[in-house]
Amino acid sequence: MADLTLELHEELDAFDPAWKTKYPSIGHAALAANVTDLYARWTRTEDGVKYLKSIRGVPDRVGDSRREAEAARAPSSLPFGYDNLGWLPAAKEE
Repeated sequence: MADLTLELHEELDAFDPAWKTKYPSIGHAALAANVTDLYARWTRTEDGVKYLKSIRGVPDRVGDSRREAEAARAPSSLPFGYDNLGWLPAAKEE
């Protein structure tokens, strides 16, 4: 039987050598690298099950702050919002 942990890490390293610092989880990195089938098989291995159990209780602070920022955006009917706070349109030339 092939070592799926090694295979998954090799695929992710080939995709982006810095994947461990850029993505919040192995699942996010696998999605970005388009190796979700390999990731799905890996999650059923002993290493994958241990990993999933270890991250189950970790709060998603990045996701929480992103959802808060998106909720703070102004309705599209207003000319201002979270995205363009402090930005002014260029003056029209006459």
